[in-house]
Parts: sequence; C-alpha cells; structure tokens
Amino acid sequence: MYVLAILLLRLNNKSRNKSFLMLIHFCISSLVKVKQINCFYSLN
Repeated sequence: MYVLAILLLRLNNKSRNKSFLMLIHFCISSLVKVKQINCFYSLN
C-alpha cells in the first residue's frame, strides 16, 4: 500500500495532488479498518 502510494507520488508529483491525497486517506483508513477487525477477532 505504502509503496504504491510512494510510486504514485513520484508519478503525480506536480499534478493530481488532491486525488493522490484522497487515495492515501483511503488506503490508511482501509488499513485501520483491517487492523480493528483483526484485533476484534483475536480478542474473541
């Protein structure tokens, strides 16, 4: 996920900064959701 984000940052260095930031936000939020689900199942 993070490697993909870094590659996209290099490609879209000057253009599409807003969409890139939204993509990072989406990736981070989905990672957080996955971690929360994993913690929930490990507790149960």
